Amino acid sequence: MSQRLDPSLLTRSLAVLMLGIFTCGPVAAQISRSEPLPDSITAQLNKRQYTKAYPELVRYADAGNHEAQFTLANYHVCARGVPFDCNKALELFAAAALPSNNPNSQEIVLSAKNEIAWIHAACEQADFHRDLTVALEYAQEAAQDGSPFHQDTLAAALARLGRFTEAAQLQQQALDGLQALEGEDKAPTYVVREFRSRLKLYKANRPARFGKWNAEANCNALP
Repeated sequence: MSQRLDPSLLTRSLAVLMLGIFTCGPVAAQISRSEPLPDSITAQLNKRQYTKAYPELVRYADAGNHEAQFTLANYHVCARGVPFDCNKALELFAAAALPSNNPNSQEIVLSAKNEIAWIHAACEQADFHRDLTVALEYAQEAAQDGSPFHQDTLAAALARLGRFTEAAQLQQQALDGLQALEGEDKAPTYVVREFRSRLKLYKANRPARFGKWNAEANCNALP
């Protein structure tokens, strides 16, 4: 969930088998897994031109590019120009969770695992089969860095497991940490509101949930 966005990479900021990588001859071979996304794609994302950026993102993701896989996964979580699909998002996040030589690889991998955990903990989709073992394992790994966004995901996993008291305590800790952020890292008001809404859910012994009806509100990895 949530905006569940880690300000440093605009993520929030979840595991299945690695996405099969399909290449398309010499064009795909020119794309490295570890290279940063080209400025042309980044500029379009920064301008929220998601539809315009989509074809090139797909080309880069299909060729195995680390950042493209992560970004494209969020298209499916956010339903931005593509159908909401937790299964497709998991495929792409799982591929993004494999390390590369990208300078931001460690952060991308951790963010991808956090998103995998969030999806397994909270996604509501008819053909989706959650794995709470994966949710808890990945959420615990991500939350070790003390990020309130990762604590938010771990709280969601605990709540889905029925451990509501622990979830509420951790969510309060995440909320406190979120409100303590300052400067460029300061979270927008609507992010704080999302954290508070989940805290109320856990206190009422209810898990966090998201689906196509609120995909946009729960999107937090794209600008």
